[in-house]
Amino acid sequence: MNNNYRAADDSIRISSALLAGADLLDNEYMKGLGHCLYCPSPANSMEHVLPAAFGEFAGAPNLENRVCDECNNKRLGVLDEQLARCGPEGFFRKWYGIQGRAHHDKVNPFYRGSAGGRRQEFSAWDPVWGVEVNLEVENGHARQLRELIFVESSGKTHHLPIREDTTAPGIQRPWSSQAF
Repeated sequence: MNNNYRAADDSIRISSALLAGADLLDNEYMKGLGHCLYCPSPANSMEHVLPAAFGEFAGAPNLENRVCDECNNKRLGVLDEQLARCGPEGFFRKWYGIQGRAHHDKVNPFYRGSAGGRRQEFSAWDPVWGVEVNLEVENGHARQLRELIFVESSGKTHHLPIREDTTAPGIQRPWSSQAF
């Protein structure tokens, strides 16, 4: 078995020791089970051990015919999406300007969460306004997030991110049916 897995561009090397159980993935017994590792359905799809959101890794092992389509797409796909957009990995993907797949939604993790996960929150003190402001990062630079900040008389703040595609009617619509 190969001792290192290399990214296609040779920029990242991953020791096989980090891929716990990689030998198990090549085990003929596991290949011959015929049913999904997560449910009793027939195993009929291919799953990346390293999420595809982190890049294409030459020689990295895959789970071939060990996971069913439904578990791969609905369960593991949601997990991969949360990991790639809502966790620390999401922050660093934006920091380094790593783009997702062309057929996936473009999601800025600082404006909204993904797959049920929360949005990224990264803040700094703004001495001019005297409040904490949220930041977003992209391509190695941080800038203030486009947001409304509401400050209560107690000093407690509430941040409302304003996405690029947000319109005034879009903000007003949820409040129009409220009786105040």
